[in-house]
Amino acid sequence: MLKPPSNIIKRSESQALSITQCLAKTYRDNQHHYAGRNVVNHCHIVGEVARALIGRMPNWLKQDLFPDGSELVAACHDLGKVSPTFQKKIHDALNQSIPELADVNASLEKNWGGHAGVSLLTANAMAVGKFIPDIVGQHHGYLPKIKG
Repeated sequence: MLKPPSNIIKRSESQALSITQCLAKTYRDNQHHYAGRNVVNHCHIVGEVARALIGRMPNWLKQDLFPDGSELVAACHDLGKVSPTFQKKIHDALNQSIPELADVNASLEKNWGGHAGVSLLTANAMAVGKFIPDIVGQHHGYLPKIKG
């Protein structure tokens, strides 16, 4: 089982962003970046899209490829975006100074494969099953490189 790198800084809950403050997406026009969806909203949308797509599959395909709960796994793919390093990176791109993130070094994210690696490590720590950590960790098409 993969374990989080030993150099992760422990923070108290009082220093963390609330889940609704954690951004998942940004968007931009020709000149500016803007805050987009938060992690909760993004994960809800992905879960609902997965549910709708799975509901349109023939039963023989659903049974073989999409066991019960597949839409929940899809919804959880970006939980790693709540990590302080990802939030620092996304808020920096928006030129937003967030006091709770002032001491966060966003470059540390490469030590655990970015937000996908955080999703993988979190699912591992939660002991959610044999394949789910790799599924959420590989949602960008490859297994994140986690340095110990």
